[in-house]
Amino acid sequence: MTRDPERFYVPLYMRPSSDRMPQKAEVLPSRKELFAGINAFVRKHGDGWLTSIPGEREVRMECMPESSLPDELRKLGYRLEPGGETERILPHAITTQIVSDVDGVLTPLTEGSSGRPVITSTHAGIVTVQRYSFTLP
Repeated sequence: MTRDPERFYVPLYMRPSSDRMPQKAEVLPSRKELFAGINAFVRKHGDGWLTSIPGEREVRMECMPESSLPDELRKLGYRLEPGGETERILPHAITTQIVSDVDGVLTPLTEGSSGRPVITSTHAGIVTVQRYSFTLP
């Protein structure tokens, strides 16, 4: 008795990809690669951060309020949903310029200062950032 191979059950993992939904193990690596590409784009831009876990469908992003990053991601086809505001500690958020007066005394630059800045000092501070989220395929 011969059996027709077309009549037997073929496990999902052996079926051609056109006949089945992709498995999570197949989707996750490609989603992680896509996340890595978006993360590189955001980091290169310089004023944004991805805060979600690589491989998740929903990507969460924070950026400075004046950033053009949300518009650039929209141009690439992502549907960004605003998520409100939050705060973030940045290493160089506060900049202080120091001037030297006639006597050589160093003082912070103010509106009435007559000298030119001789030292620029930066330090950490808290800034307000905008939150956005979008979904990966």
